[in-house]
Amino acid sequence: MEFLKHISEESLKDWFRIGQGGFGMIYRARHTEWNFDVAVKKLKGDVSWGLAELLSEAKKMAIASPSPYVITMYGIVKEIDKGNMCRGIVMEYMENGCLDTLISCYRPIPWALKFRIIHQVALGMNWLHSLHPPLLHLDLKAKNVLLTTEMHVKITDFGLSKFIRGTSTCGSELEYDGGTAEYMPPEAFQANYKPSTSTDIYSFAILTTVVLTEEEPYPISNSTLIRQRVCQGDRPCLLSLEKEHSVPCLTEAIEFTKCCWQHIPSKRPSFTECCNNWEKFYLAHKNKIIDSVRQVQDNMMKSTTDSPSVQNTTLTTSTDMSEAIRKFKTMHFTEEMPPAQMAQPRNNRPVMTREHQTQHQTQFQNYSHPHSSKFPTRGTATEQKCHPSFPGPVYHPRYPFYPGGYYVTPYFNPPYYNPGSF
Repeated sequence: MEFLKHISEESLKDWFRIGQGGFGMIYRARHTEWNFDVAVKKLKGDVSWGLAELLSEAKKMAIASPSPYVITMYGIVKEIDKGNMCRGIVMEYMENGCLDTLISCYRPIPWALKFRIIHQVALGMNWLHSLHPPLLHLDLKAKNVLLTTEMHVKITDFGLSKFIRGTSTCGSELEYDGGTAEYMPPEAFQANYKPSTSTDIYSFAILTTVVLTEEEPYPISNSTLIRQRVCQGDRPCLLSLEKEHSVPCLTEAIEFTKCCWQHIPSKRPSFTECCNNWEKFYLAHKNKIIDSVRQVQDNMMKSTTDSPSVQNTTLTTSTDMSEAIRKFKTMHFTEEMPPAQMAQPRNNRPVMTREHQTQHQTQFQNYSHPHSSKFPTRGTATEQKCHPSFPGPVYHPRYPFYPGGYYVTPYFNPPYYNPGSF
């Protein structure tokens, strides 16, 4: 922990929750000395069991941070009143959020940007696998790929990552914590499985299909069923891509992706090969990348202008309840009628007494109204309100005051019916 920079919690202000993880919350905060926003992954309350995991993740991020395609880790949050205990990780704040949000909200994504994103993910993963010892990410997916303002890639979330030395995995050697079912290789569902570099290669292949198709890898979300079908050899459908004959290098990219998700781990390529191939694929679109990035940025700006209450999703795409509550509190409602003028509850309405009935019957007998009939027309009922003092439609002799009522014997007693008044 001595090589990790300590950042006091007092130097961070304007905390705003933007997401959450398995044992921590993700906040955006303003560093008072640096004068720019940072992202802070902080433990939920006093979760003592998560301190070791948080500190371990911070160390891995610090080692991986020098890559331009990995999220930058600035330091750890310490609490002086609790013995300088590590309570959070301070890292780079990515305003454009994650790749999953880009695919969900701003499609169609130009092909040039798709190819650059995949290429940069391969570069970031190749950096992790080139460390000594190699660092396995083990949870590579669209939600764990962040985007800068210029739409460059930053890989994040090293909560499940592990170092490997030789044939052994540092950390939990006897058990594999696993990641997201859709991105996990078939061998990961077997007993006594130990992850390797081929695990990240398979996840990279699934991520590639998500970016190219702009769809989820499988049409179902049942993790148990996905595990069964993946072990049987099923993979994401690429038929829609195979029909795009006009996209340069797309056919070659599809074939290489299929090599990356092969059932036998040893047949999958390395990330060095992935970088070489995807660099070639991307170069076929590089002349259009500036326009592609500008197009996506314009779409984001237009979306923000049209819906100013919608905030950018960063570091997570899960539902943020605090953000929903904030939006609800800031909404403006138009009250159509003041509460004082609203209709009274039925139990508070006046009851037609015998005196009112007698008065009404007498007035009606002495008045010959042209529209008084057993079933008056709609216009008559609207123009002549049924009130005891106004000549109009006939009421049943024992039926209480009821606006709009006619000479119809009631089938039930309304809640405000008062037999004691007769």
